[in-house]
Amino acid sequence: MTTRLDACGRALVALLAIACSGCGVTLSTTAPSALPSGALTVRSLASRRCMHGATGADSPYREPLPGPVTDPELARHLESFDPRVRRTAVAAGLESLLARTMRERDAATDPHDHGFLSMRQELVQRIGSLQTQLTAMEFECDCVRALLYAVLSDYEEGETDRQLAYTIASLVAGTAASIVAASWDLANAHADEPFGEDVPLVISIGGAVVSTALGAAVLVRQPREIVYAHEHNILTPIVTGADPGFLYPTFVFSLLTMPVVGGGPTPRDELVAAWHAAVEDTVAEDERALAESIVYGTGGMYDPRLLSLHQDLLQLLGAALDSLARDIDLLDRAVAIALEADFDERENDDAAH
Repeated sequence: MTTRLDACGRALVALLAIACSGCGVTLSTTAPSALPSGALTVRSLASRRCMHGATGADSPYREPLPGPVTDPELARHLESFDPRVRRTAVAAGLESLLARTMRERDAATDPHDHGFLSMRQELVQRIGSLQTQLTAMEFECDCVRALLYAVLSDYEEGETDRQLAYTIASLVAGTAASIVAASWDLANAHADEPFGEDVPLVISIGGAVVSTALGAAVLVRQPREIVYAHEHNILTPIVTGADPGFLYPTFVFSLLTMPVVGGGPTPRDELVAAWHAAVEDTVAEDERALAESIVYGTGGMYDPRLLSLHQDLLQLLGAALDSLARDIDLLDRAVAIALEADFDERENDDAAH
């Protein structure tokens, strides 16, 4: 009897160990040639559709832009602008145009002067395009996040189905063992020569072992392979600090990376620090280098935890991009006020005389 109980105890421990261990995913920086059984995938075609507008240096918004004004005579026309406004103008390659427009405004006596109006219209149109460029990047960021969310939702749905199946199996195993043990006991009670008096107890313990193991399996999440290859990865330029492939509109990337007024951290610096903290919170130290190579590189074999981290990093990037809208609004408002202020003052002076 004791031997049987010991055997049942060992079986219980073994089954619990198997149920709780699960099957880990081997992370890799390369995608497999054949999709593993049960693996999920982020469709490359859908991922390419997230690229908003033309990519690469051929795009009109992905090309080198003029730098800051270096001519002292021209620069004096910018003295009234806040340094934060000038930073945005430099990032957009507009500081020279802004200075020339202000010089034209200072020289013009009529607000309808053709030369001034022409330069003003160009400046306003260029500033208007900045929000479009920023919106395009926000769209791409949100689009990729939506793709990852869909795959993670499929994983969660599969986990729910698996847990339901194990729950039902646990109930069936426990109920079946109870019925068999009770039936055996009942048969022995009415038999002239009872047979296997210990068997009902063994059956009950065995049923409990199986039911417990199945119940434990319900509680343990089973990771699945997720294949996600992303040669076009908008996280990479932020980490490296350079965008040779022009994945970002030049203005947007410059606004993220240019030194800020007062010498504080740039938006990119703050973003990289937030990403580093997110990786540390999610990935074990011994896997961190590999995980970063996958997430910040061209992808490969993910597990749900790492794909969820990728989605979190994109969410942080989206928030950083969204914050840049304030810089555009500040530039737009400052320019509008500056272009109107001088003529309003002149008209008031003429009226007073």
